[in-house]
Amino acid sequence: MTICIFGGTGFIGRHLCQELHARGIAACVVSRNPDRDFLSLHAPSIAALAVDAPEVSRALESATVLVYLASNSLPASNPLDPSHEFGQAAQAAALMAKLRAVNPDCHVVFASSGGQIYGRGHEAPIPETAPPSPPTAYALGKLLMENMLTFFAQANQLGVTILRVANPVGRWQFDKGHGLVAAAIRNMNLGRPLTIFGDGRNMRDYFDVEQLAQLLARFDDPGFRPHGVFNIGSGHGMTECDVIAVLETLTGRKLDLNFAPARPFDLRYAVLDIERARSELGWNPEIDLSQTVSKLLSQDR
Repeated sequence: MTICIFGGTGFIGRHLCQELHARGIAACVVSRNPDRDFLSLHAPSIAALAVDAPEVSRALESATVLVYLASNSLPASNPLDPSHEFGQAAQAAALMAKLRAVNPDCHVVFASSGGQIYGRGHEAPIPETAPPSPPTAYALGKLLMENMLTFFAQANQLGVTILRVANPVGRWQFDKGHGLVAAAIRNMNLGRPLTIFGDGRNMRDYFDVEQLAQLLARFDDPGFRPHGVFNIGSGHGMTECDVIAVLETLTGRKLDLNFAPARPFDLRYAVLDIERARSELGWNPEIDLSQTVSKLLSQDR
């Protein structure tokens, strides 16, 4: 059995590769520019392929699971211009059409957006049944991917699991320019103030990325093939100010904050209802944010 990971050396992909290596699960990473140095150090058993390499076709033919993590945009990336997202979705559609033709038994797992895709107007944990309302081009791109994969699934052409992922926190997010926890730790270490957009009371759903990697690794089991859409998060909300308070308590240091005007694409509330994932996937996010932050503070980044 082989797991093929598209976008496998980004933030989530790195943790998945490390988890698969630790479990002895055969896998390969396909990326525009796979980070071979990272893999050789942290997951040496995981193969790396450039997306245009001829070996990719053979990898698709032999894969039992394809995990799609590839993306090079953020909510702040051209929030009102979807042209880039259309291009990414078209590339993914071509990939899925090829997979359907050469390996229709391969199961696809797609990491979507758990906050942005539901949009504004929520005040309680959001279930999967809430209608999507993407407020940014980034979220629209995720919804396009979901709809494309749902089309293949409903036509019985591919097995598909869509994971709407909230706000994973962990190592290797420090050089990506996003992620509140990573930015807060980085700025505290550098003695720089952290910019908070808005009043610091936007509610988000933070959880440990290593638990997501463990969930994704379970797809190596041929008996684990859930279909449909699942929210993946902690199920509990924390504001930016709550997160900063956790960091300050653990370090005994004060982080200076600069409050800037709220950005139009920032959501006031994005916390997920995770009951379906609990009951059908056995999802149990038992690591709280203070434990994750403690781990980050002690790790060599």
